[in-house]
Parts: sequence; structure tokens; C-alpha cells
Amino acid sequence: MKIRKFIFSVLLLSIFSSAAYSVDPEFELKLTNRNYISSNLGYFDIVLVHKNYPQTELKYSSGKFTIILDYSYSDEHLNYIYSIDTATYGTERIPPQYIGNFSRIQDTLKIEQGIPVPFGSEPVISHTTGTLITRLRFFNPDLYLNSCIFGEQFSWKTNGNGIFTNIRAVLSGNIIQLSNSENIFSTDELCEDQFCCLSVPLTPPKRIFPLNNSLNNYWPVKLSWIKGFPVSYNAEIEIAADSLFSNIIVNDNIERPDGYDTVDYFTSELEFGTNYYWRVKQGGIPPQGAFNEPWKFRTGYPSLTLDLKVIPEGLKREINFYPYRLNVYLRNSKSPYQIVDSTVGYLKDTNFRAQLYFMNASEGNYYIVLDNNNYIETWSKAGGVFLSSSSSNFYDFSSGASQAYGSNQILISGSYCIFSGDLNNDGIIDISDAGMVDNGVFNFVKGESITDLNCDLITDIEDLSIVDKNVSRIVNEISP
Repeated sequence: MKIRKFIFSVLLLSIFSSAAYSVDPEFELKLTNRNYISSNLGYFDIVLVHKNYPQTELKYSSGKFTIILDYSYSDEHLNYIYSIDTATYGTERIPPQYIGNFSRIQDTLKIEQGIPVPFGSEPVISHTTGTLITRLRFFNPDLYLNSCIFGEQFSWKTNGNGIFTNIRAVLSGNIIQLSNSENIFSTDELCEDQFCCLSVPLTPPKRIFPLNNSLNNYWPVKLSWIKGFPVSYNAEIEIAADSLFSNIIVNDNIERPDGYDTVDYFTSELEFGTNYYWRVKQGGIPPQGAFNEPWKFRTGYPSLTLDLKVIPEGLKREINFYPYRLNVYLRNSKSPYQIVDSTVGYLKDTNFRAQLYFMNASEGNYYIVLDNNNYIETWSKAGGVFLSSSSSNFYDFSSGASQAYGSNQILISGSYCIFSGDLNNDGIIDISDAGMVDNGVFNFVKGESITDLNCDLITDIEDLSIVDKNVSRIVNEISP
């Protein structure tokens, strides 16, 4: 692919006398902060910096800005479409109403003057970080979603014919046209030389749940999105109490196995009946991209709570294990045993207890059903369990075999445990489940995986031994 380069030029109009030049506020006009949001979408900023503070004060009055894509530097340019980004980026910026319309004609990008700045209220240009004039977004419809593209190079054109940039300022009560400038663009933030190759970050992921402005979200809160890349996937998720994310409640970096499976993330760190905002950025072999826009959601109040004790067979002999997920349903105790509510809980230590919150079920008699994760689906004792809405509820599967319907548990070291190993959710632990674990052992699968029955983040011979024993026992689901 031919390396394509931009050349940007900003020229100051007007030549002053040496006396007038000496009192002009010195400034630096930069194209900077170039970033890719995806492989064909990004932005850069036009920034004005005051350079001789505090000798003079630089008050911005108006400006017209012209950027040239110079074909003398490269005879071919990517088909970029430009637009002004009107979002607010901090406080150090010229108010957008004072920056005018944008246009592109062939190789010329032009930003017109906006409405006049009222006399006496001219913005003071920053001498530290500089003041943002505007942000330009670019989009290239001809560039495919590659993981690597060539870095575009920038330089200022300082002489020659053409249209120019005009900046006016207020000095000693008079509006003057500035000429005392330094025009800079640095490529250091992109690459070290013009032949470097940039790894393009991934686009923000498409979110599934909770939707923007959704109410009464379940507990623990589930957040779901679609992977943007199937290999070496990682993501950063943030949940905050405000849309500016100045008060972040949850900040977590997560990794997921290879593949296109939807990412489900659960958190119990939020309050009931409270508004929150969430966003995600993701990466993989390409680096992480930008966060998506904040989405607002509100948590609900639980109608029933349940302190549940249950011991999965694979965890019984473990001292330390990765948090183990339980999928829990409440079903009516009468046929046809309809599902009334569901939630997710986690076992985090050898107490094997999870605090569960149900958001929709009312007080009544239910079967507590441990829906399949990598264990056999297990129902609570025959006849169901009464759950109260006015007091705490406790249920212990491990205290006796009959605590599970059909006594479908195994006794290990004095405690009754639910059977581990039904990986394909067909209600029986058989040779197909053993084959899945065997493949995991052969491929040295590490990290979170359904084949990791003892939650030590590796699929090994211990996991295979558990499922093999249950295959020989002919373990299957027992339900009303």
C-alpha cells in the first residue's frame, strides 16, 4: 500500500512594522492530539498557545483558519471526509459559537469566523495547555478495518501563494491582526518516522444491556456488549455516579477467551434504587480504543433476598478459588413449575454462601433451581421452599442430601455437594462433557472457562478426573 501523507499549512496574513511586531503577543498555533477512534475514524485539534506570558496578555477576538492538503508533498491522498466536532472538551476552549462554519473544497479545509466576540468578554488564551480552537473529525470511507495503517505525516507550509489563516486579538483596547507566531505540528505522538506503521485501536463495543435510560435493573447488575475482536480480547469497563465520570464506582479490566461470544459482566458494588452511568472500551491484538458515550441506567429494589449455601463438587477441596458463578431461578412449586424470577450470585470463599437478590418475585413457595453453569441442574427439596418478603431467607443445599430434589448430590468430607461436569447443558454428565475437558487439558486452556471445574484458572487433570468419575456414575438431572 502506498504511503499517503497529509501536509497541513497555516499561514498568518499581514506583515507588521518592527515596532508593532515587538508588542504582538507571541503565540503558537498547533495541529495536535491526533487520535484514531477506529482504523478509518479519528480527530485532531487546532490549539492556540500564548508564548510570552506574562509580558503581554493574549485575548482572542476572531479567527479564520485554513489548512492545505499539499499535493506537492504527495500526489495521492486518502479520501478523508472532515467535519467539526462540536462536543465540549474541558474549559480551555474558545466557545463554539465564536468558531464558524467548516468547508472543504478539493485540497483546502476552511474554518470561517463565528459570531463576533462581544467587546470586553474576549477569551484569554492559555499559556500552559493552550486553548482549543476546534476539533476536526476525519473519516475515510475507502480504508478497510485493518489492524495497521501507515502514519500520516504533517508539516506547516511557511511560504508560497494561497489563502491564509487570520487571527485577531485585543491588545490595549484595540483589535489587531497577529503575525508573531510559531507554527508547529509534532508527529511524535504518532510515530518516529514517516515509514512507521500504526496499530489501530478498536472501535467502542456495541452494548446490549442495560440500555440507555433503562429502569429497575436486576441485582447483581448485568452489563453486556458484543466483542469487537475475537483474539486476545480485553476490555475496560467503568460505572460512575455522574455522566462526567468524576465519581467512578467500578473500574475493571477484564480478559475473555478467544471467540465472538458476548461479554457478560456482573457487579454487586452498586446501591439499590440509584442512577448510574456506564461505558466500555475494548482491545485485543489491536490496542484499546476510546470509551463509548455514557449510558444511564437505574437499579431497582429487591422484592426477595436469599442467603444461599451450596457447594459445587469441584470446589469442595479447594482453599482458594476464582469467584464461582451461580445461575439461580425461582420456579413455582406447582406444575408446570414456571420461572418467576432469576438472578446471579458468586461463591467467593470456603463459606460457600452467596447473597441473592430477586427483583420481581413476591412472597411465596418456590423451587430454588441452580441452573446449569458447569454443574448438573439441581432443584431444592421436594415441595419447594417458602420465601418471605419481610425477613431474610436462608437455604442450605449442603446440610443434607434431601435438600436437593431426588437427593441429587454427592457426599464429600461431611458435606453434600452438587455434581460438577455438565458442560453442554443437556442434563447428563457423559462422554461428550469428558471430551470437552479432555480438549481443554490438551490445549492448556487457561483463564475463565467452563472446563475449569475447580476454578483455579487452568483446565488440567484434576478437572478431567472430576468429570470422568461422574460419567461412570451416570449422573443426570432430577426434577419434578
